[in-house]
Amino acid sequence: MSPAPRSDASPAPAVDLRRPLTVPPPAYLCAGRVVECDASLPLQMAPDSGENVVRVSMVRSDLSSLDAFGTTLYDADAQLGNLRARVVCRCGPSGTLLEIEGAGRFLVSADGRRVDFCPKETTTSRDLQTALLGPVLALALARVGVVLVHASGTAGNGGTSLFLGDSGSGKSTLARYLSETSGQSIRRVSDDIVPVALGPDGPSVLPHYPQLKLPPEHQWAAADPPSLAWARAYFLDEGPKIEVRRLLPHAAVAMLLRHVVALPLFDADLRQRVVEQCAAFASQVPMAVLSYPRRLEALPDVVRALEWGPGRGMSAPGRK
Repeated sequence: MSPAPRSDASPAPAVDLRRPLTVPPPAYLCAGRVVECDASLPLQMAPDSGENVVRVSMVRSDLSSLDAFGTTLYDADAQLGNLRARVVCRCGPSGTLLEIEGAGRFLVSADGRRVDFCPKETTTSRDLQTALLGPVLALALARVGVVLVHASGTAGNGGTSLFLGDSGSGKSTLARYLSETSGQSIRRVSDDIVPVALGPDGPSVLPHYPQLKLPPEHQWAAADPPSLAWARAYFLDEGPKIEVRRLLPHAAVAMLLRHVVALPLFDADLRQRVVEQCAAFASQVPMAVLSYPRRLEALPDVVRALEWGPGRGMSAPGRK
């Protein structure tokens, strides 16, 4: 199970979602969409974006009558940020129901445009945010065409590069090193989770997403571009020497799916749509395995090997 963005471990009060019915819910900017939510979220407020933007509404509801809902897809303990909880996922005609121990129930509609949530009386605001910004939002965004992947990203003149890998693979370290040693030419746009989508101009990175591991000065501001061209992707691996090995599209799809957030919670139809989306990404974005010794002193040579030009630094695809 994929984790949610991490939050601090300080004590948090129980959730209080009382809001006058005449007061509209806050509207947040997230992955090129507007998320309206009855609970406070650590997201930037959305600017006035008109009627054409995709909106996801998160509404507090009574979900106590859904005990016989749908077919069980997932039932296991999972680590969601600081919350270790049993997660039960059930799928029915109207959408996907998540029961997250310690957080409550969450019903994501079949079109992803509405999330009904019913927190437990003892749920803290931090645990509710962890659930909403983790598996719940991953499901809703996937249904409106946005895939969340575990990656760190940098943007520069050569386009946006994503470094994908498991926890401890070095993706954060490499992205930070690139931004700190490049002056102003390369900027970090993400750390840990990145939304990606197919836009009118091809695959794109949507950098407006809560990056709770980054300091405020590195957050993507509301005035910054909402979409960046996705230029290349590197899957990080540890090896005795520095090597960049270009992947054939079918191999890249398999690697990419390993890093999709909350994939075990997707029903068959949604999973097939995400597979097709990843296939489109892999056919248009150069993807490679980047192997190097996991030592800080190796990073300058790693950067030289990448070369940071579109498509450069990648050897010809090879069969594995």
